[in-house]
Amino acid sequence: MYGKALYPFVKDVAEFWEDYVKWEDDRCVIHGDAIHEGSGQDVNPILSLDLVRNALDLVLDMSSELGVDADRHAKWQDMLDNLSGWTTQQLDGKSVFRYTETGTPWWRNNTLGIQHIHPGEALGLASDPRWIEVAHNTIGVMQRWLDGNGSNSFFPAAVRVGYNPGTILDRLRRYTGNTYPNGFQRGTRTASRT
Repeated sequence: MYGKALYPFVKDVAEFWEDYVKWEDDRCVIHGDAIHEGSGQDVNPILSLDLVRNALDLVLDMSSELGVDADRHAKWQDMLDNLSGWTTQQLDGKSVFRYTETGTPWWRNNTLGIQHIHPGEALGLASDPRWIEVAHNTIGVMQRWLDGNGSNSFFPAAVRVGYNPGTILDRLRRYTGNTYPNGFQRGTRTASRT
């Protein structure tokens, strides 16, 4: 059974985070996890928060299905229930996701600020309307439709939160018009941090 073979790895990931997160004021906090190469000792990077949530959800589901480690469920559920939430900031007069709670607030030339939406799958059409609005604002300010590293997460994130379909299709046409026959993008490059 595939789940039985994979479970030891999933459990190891959960145990890593058990040891890594710190409890502060009745919440789990991630310290020293850089959101971006060279960003430093950030606190609660937005993507890490949701990848940890995914790992805890998975270990709980798998251990329940396999009938193992029931004695660990309370600890994992407690971490899941008390993992820190997202933070926001104001950019261009709009409330947008902040990349970290403390540390790097924004990086103008990447898509890490929406990767909790996809591939993290933390937000979707049924999510709290407040967070959907922040997601729309973030996508609108970020504008990383043609990105050498992140278009593959930017488009799906926009779709997951119901961003304007006309804009998505228009940007997708532009994106496909800027590719080689094999689908790789032409002439994109990364810029410096802001």
